Amino acid sequence: MVEITSIKKLGALVRKTRKSQGLTQEKLAAVSGVGVRFIRELEKGKESCEIGKVIQVMQMLGIGVFASMRRSTSGRKGDDKTTHVEGNTDEIL
Repeated sequence: MVEITSIKKLGALVRKTRKSQGLTQEKLAAVSGVGVRFIRELEKGKESCEIGKVIQVMQMLGIGVFASMRRSTSGRKGDDKTTHVEGNTDEIL
């Protein structure tokens, strides 16, 4: 399991997993039902990527996702969010 703390890390995970499966960006886009431009932006860590499409792509790659909440040490709201991913994540980040 890998802890994802930024969209850049998520993009790196998607890119590494895609390459390890021998997929081009074009092929992944086609089987995921999204455009090639979306895959490129996701892999670059563009923050405006739509979460629904991100999940579609991750599902096609066999990457599972679950979110958990940790206790905040600062006491501020929002400082305790974490996303974990499972699947093809060996030495990704």
